[in-house]
Amino acid sequence: MEALIGVILGTHKRLELLPRQLEAVRAQSIPPAELRIFHDGPGPPPAGTGETVISTSRQLGVWGRFFAALDLDTEYVAIFDDDTIPGPRWLEHALKTMAKVKGAVGGRGVIFTEGDRSQKAEYGWPRPSTKPTECDIVNHVWVFRREWLGWFASERRHPYISTAGEDYHLAYVLQKHGVGVWAAAHPPGDRDCWSSLEGHRGTGADALYRTPGEERKKDRVHAYCQRHGWRTLIERHAPGAPTIAKHKDREPSLSVIVPTVGRESLKDTLVSIRRQTLVPGDEVIVVQDGKHNQRAAEIVRNSGLPARYTDLGKRHADWGASPRTAGMEAASGDYLAFMDDDDVYTDGAFAAIRRAIKARPGRPMMFRMQRAGGSDPWSEQTVALGNVGSPMFIVPNQPERLGEWGRHRCSDFAFVVTTMKRWPKGLLCWEPSVVANIPRSGTAASLDSLPVKRNLIYHVYPHASNKEWRLNVKRLARSWARFNGRKIVGVALDDQTLKMPQVRKAFPDDPSIEWMVAQNDANRGEVVTFAPAAEMLRSLDPDEFTFYAHAKGTSPQWHKRTARHRLYSIRQWRKIMYDACLPDDPGKIDHALRLRPCCGSFKIYRHYRSGKGDPPIVWCYAGTFFWYNHAFFYSHPHHLKLSPDRFAVEDHLGQLFPVHQAVCLAVDECECGIYDWPKEKWKEILAA
Repeated sequence: MEALIGVILGTHKRLELLPRQLEAVRAQSIPPAELRIFHDGPGPPPAGTGETVISTSRQLGVWGRFFAALDLDTEYVAIFDDDTIPGPRWLEHALKTMAKVKGAVGGRGVIFTEGDRSQKAEYGWPRPSTKPTECDIVNHVWVFRREWLGWFASERRHPYISTAGEDYHLAYVLQKHGVGVWAAAHPPGDRDCWSSLEGHRGTGADALYRTPGEERKKDRVHAYCQRHGWRTLIERHAPGAPTIAKHKDREPSLSVIVPTVGRESLKDTLVSIRRQTLVPGDEVIVVQDGKHNQRAAEIVRNSGLPARYTDLGKRHADWGASPRTAGMEAASGDYLAFMDDDDVYTDGAFAAIRRAIKARPGRPMMFRMQRAGGSDPWSEQTVALGNVGSPMFIVPNQPERLGEWGRHRCSDFAFVVTTMKRWPKGLLCWEPSVVANIPRSGTAASLDSLPVKRNLIYHVYPHASNKEWRLNVKRLARSWARFNGRKIVGVALDDQTLKMPQVRKAFPDDPSIEWMVAQNDANRGEVVTFAPAAEMLRSLDPDEFTFYAHAKGTSPQWHKRTARHRLYSIRQWRKIMYDACLPDDPGKIDHALRLRPCCGSFKIYRHYRSGKGDPPIVWCYAGTFFWYNHAFFYSHPHHLKLSPDRFAVEDHLGQLFPVHQAVCLAVDECECGIYDWPKEKWKEILAA
């Protein structure tokens, strides 16, 4: 077979089994094209394996292995539990099985015979057979297409459980895309193709499933996935299983959800709904964020609408996320509409919405709304920050296809993004009708008073023969206090670098630093740590920013006598990048990022270096020092699609955002060949 497969071996507690796992994986009839070891256990990472090791000081539970697999550049991936030792033809057997079935293949499969977790049947190595079996979940080892990792990473998992549920989450996201999970055949007479030659080795006292409360966590994950639309085989194939009824002659009904804090403007909002043409099934659900508000209840009661008023009992102050979520759970209409308690519908809005629904039934829709002063939120048909809003969004009332409201000022943007990730690409309809007026108008100046969260991702190659990396860290430490969020330091090690204890001493004495250790790869460079670190920080909060940089000038090549003129350029380049990206007043960066996706220095245009098959890069921040706004970055569908080369991180923002959206903090429209700039040019730039 020609297919390339990459392997992730997770090590948590059972490092003593790693040598046997490595031996078994290396001996496969189809050897892995790439092999990574991911370690987030309580002890030090494994040494002397001869393979790339990705290590993090923050325990990521069962999820980290899957994030580490994002770095693989293969068509298929295989992810192993730390107690699974495969037969010599397991990978070949799994790939052949995938050629026959539409789905991921696992070593052990489970079918829940009662729909919940109370009764189950096991397949795979626990029940040897000659045919693969479609299951509800698979575990112990997973083999699937690497492209499916994008679905896995972008779909929200259970927010409070880290030690269970990766098998449910994979089955859930694959089911949403029409893909199943299968337990591979384990022929009784051919153990060479078994996924695990010794069954389940993790049966000791340190086994995760023996941890108190672990089964309860699995119950919660099971219920969470079902609540969001995942269905077991029994539920999907049961006679009389629920389906969405189609009524061609009936007007589609709307559930209008209005969160309120008891403002008097709620009356104008409900009056604008009263002026619409209502049909049977239409409803208005007003949800008070907090305790019962007498005035809001009175406005609803006197509105003359089929309206319900409810309160949440206590104030959440989460930008409407809690009341909107409660309203969705109570809604019974065919479609959901959302309106704030200080905005209004235009006359004829509901009629325009119903006409569009009839023309394109069953699809989410984005209408237009008009802000104060006549500005129109969307000028192009793209889901982007500032381009969409909840009053514009009409979505079928299908709970399994609804996203989550963000608990930040762009709560509605987060809802649109996470909802559309649950629908097939290209299904969102952009409708030209203006359906809402927004009397208020926010400005960038008013945003500057909001608090921000600043994260750090930093990559360092601590070469033992030079001190340049220490000078980088020393300059970074001067600005350390501004990073009030998470701080992730990626360290690339090889036989020419210092050991981790020496590296740790060079950084500020900060126990909140999350260390990510990887084997240095000259071909991939900082890509090895950037992708998993960025995934760890994923959020859609528009007031959360992350600074990325790497220790510059650490390669020994710059310290040879023939390259001394380049070392001078590197040091000037580095000084300008740090000073521009980490100015004394961090508010300058905050202001630049409020309404833009990114900012950085040394912006090069007409830049055509890219991976094979990728479109040309028309701009980049030369030197790879930049900040990005989480709402823009993580809402982009390709935010973690990096080319497999050492320039990928430098090129990445140029692949995501148009040049006019990228703010340059210093040296705009700079020339290429920065390493060879003469001293006179550097003096001129520094003077400016």
